Amino acid sequence: MGMHFAGLMYNARTDTLFTKPTFSRLAKERRSCIVALDGYFEWKASPLAGGKGKKQPYFVHRKEESRTGDSMPYLLMAGLWTRVPTGLHDEPFLDTFTILTTEACKQIEWLHHRMPVCVWDIALAKKWLTNPSPTVHDEIDKAAKANNDGFAWHMVTTEMSSVKFRGKEAIEVKKGPKPVTAFFSKMAAQAGANTAKTTSKSILEQTPNKGIAPTMTEEEAKQPKESIDGDDRKRKATSSVTSSPKVQKKSKPGTSPGSKGLITSFFQKRT
Repeated sequence: MGMHFAGLMYNARTDTLFTKPTFSRLAKERRSCIVALDGYFEWKASPLAGGKGKKQPYFVHRKEESRTGDSMPYLLMAGLWTRVPTGLHDEPFLDTFTILTTEACKQIEWLHHRMPVCVWDIALAKKWLTNPSPTVHDEIDKAAKANNDGFAWHMVTTEMSSVKFRGKEAIEVKKGPKPVTAFFSKMAAQAGANTAKTTSKSILEQTPNKGIAPTMTEEEAKQPKESIDGDDRKRKATSSVTSSPKVQKKSKPGTSPGSKGLITSFFQKRT
């Protein structure tokens, strides 16, 4: 940080903007501005950062569905600007700005308890530019906290935690680990598929020929229906005569068929 920034603050809190002299002078001088940004970064302690106590950076940006009719891709943030001396001969002054911050809306309060004052209405942004009064200030502050569906966010590389890091990878999506629910969903789907296969196999084993009509030979097809029915009756009669009758086993005294293994057979053997 250069000497010309010594003693300056980064952000301006909305709750003390007009009560403390830090930024009230800029507001009273109507040095208001609107800062258009692709998004901003926020850090949150998380094991996904690679260790205990480390913080995972997130890139917060405007959600596609929340864009205006002209498809504005930027976040518009209310701010104040000023000019400070640099102490350099070639560039004696530097134009700089600060961003107003307020309490986080419900959509992103999980990430941080504060957020920039984003202006979602173009007409309201113009009012802040032309008349940064306490009334307009309260209006943009309330509107910012009331918007609960305007943001989108994703994890980015932990290299963003270094102020020396520069590159397009700064806002690229960092792939996180798969959630535990994905593992159980996969197991449930696999179990369902195995159950369907087992049920289908069981049905086929129990009724292998159910619903399948017997195939007629070419000679049977040429014969009249009466002769075919007569041949069928002859075959059934011959089959019943030649087949051996089943011999029924005699049951032992005091027992009945199918009683093997019952607890009563144990006492019968003992007597």
